[in-house]
Amino acid sequence: MACTSYRRTASCWRPRRRGAKKIYLWKVAARQLAQETPPLHLAAAELNTLWADMANADAEKADAAWKKLGAAGDNAVSFIGEQIRPIATPPFDAKRLDKLVAELDADQFANRDRAMRDLLELGELAVVPLQRHLEKGLSLEASKRARSVLEKIGQPALTMERRRVLEAIDLLENLRTAKAVELLREIEGNALIPQIRLEARQALQRLAQGKLEKK
Repeated sequence: MACTSYRRTASCWRPRRRGAKKIYLWKVAARQLAQETPPLHLAAAELNTLWADMANADAEKADAAWKKLGAAGDNAVSFIGEQIRPIATPPFDAKRLDKLVAELDADQFANRDRAMRDLLELGELAVVPLQRHLEKGLSLEASKRARSVLEKIGQPALTMERRRVLEAIDLLENLRTAKAVELLREIEGNALIPQIRLEARQALQRLAQGKLEKK
């Protein structure tokens, strides 16, 4: 499966192709949070409205929602986490996947072939667990088949919900507080959606390189 990076460009998400890869470029200077002292305290209804507005087709309205949610600082981090978790970590039968991975090395070809088909049906939800199994080590046969499954799983469309999650990850990176970084680490560690996991990881890497976390 092609490695894909998602970053915001101005007021839209725009793919550029290089072979089989999709690359999203972002003008970072366009996204700066105003320094609010103290952070805003927003009611639950307003938090929900701002979250909805972050996916608005009107770029200015979406950007205004992003900035106001950011102005709440750590007061909004718990809310952001509650919105991200169901999308980043959807219900998933990990035991079934482990069993399918074991079947990739079954004695009978029919069982190995069926396990591959079932993993492909799981789609992107199989990507992160399969990568973890490969990191731990599999037999030559199981490893070959697992890599074949990963190559065949296509890149999903960037839905409104996922775009909003990526916007939220960007917001957490800009906040740079210990609480925001803790949530980024949780997302990177637990997310089953490769798009989301990758963006959280890259945000953490940029923070580590720039040493931007607030004390």
